[in-house]
Amino acid sequence: MGFLLEKFKQGGPMMWPLLLLSLLALFIFFERMITYYKRKINTKEFLGMIIELLEKDDLDSALDLCEKTNGPIPAVLHEGLTKYSDLQKISTLKVKSQEKRDMIEKTMEAAAAVELSSLEKGLVWLATVVSLAPIFGFLGTVTGMIGAFGTMASAGLGDPTIVAGGISEALVTTATGLIISAPALIMYNFFVNFLDRFTMDIQESSSVLLEVLEEMELTK
Repeated sequence: MGFLLEKFKQGGPMMWPLLLLSLLALFIFFERMITYYKRKINTKEFLGMIIELLEKDDLDSALDLCEKTNGPIPAVLHEGLTKYSDLQKISTLKVKSQEKRDMIEKTMEAAAAVELSSLEKGLVWLATVVSLAPIFGFLGTVTGMIGAFGTMASAGLGDPTIVAGGISEALVTTATGLIISAPALIMYNFFVNFLDRFTMDIQESSSVLLEVLEEMELTK
């Protein structure tokens, strides 16, 4: 700990924004991990339960299961099933099967966009940390070198230790910026991969639900 405090002081004023960026990256990492963990479900198992209920013509139970299950996939399927239920209740308007499918599909696409937007929350700040940390590090390099050359100009070249402090400051901030940026980039790519999986699961689940609902229409 003493070594880190010494390096922090040695790095100069640019170490403060770098510290804030590192804390921001850690906060986003843990907040997103908790959020994704809570919203991740066994998609195959959940979808099987929904299909089983629909095959029994138990739409209300399917809707209830979606409401009780946390996650983007249950939320999207709930919107699709709700739209299907609303269309079924319209007795005065004759809606063709393909038109129903299109309306349900658009409803789920809109719901998916909302869910994915919620899952992406905070990632823009993580990307900002990736970009800003090296910039602040290099800025510390510049200010450190300016101080070093200023000292050199006033004191001359007789004693090289005079400029050592400024050069040390420059090296510390550069290293710190890169040390923060590298893990933040790994975190960002990790979460992007998570989002890709969520997106794929939502698309596959929506397609399966549309097929099941279409089969139900044909058997009526």
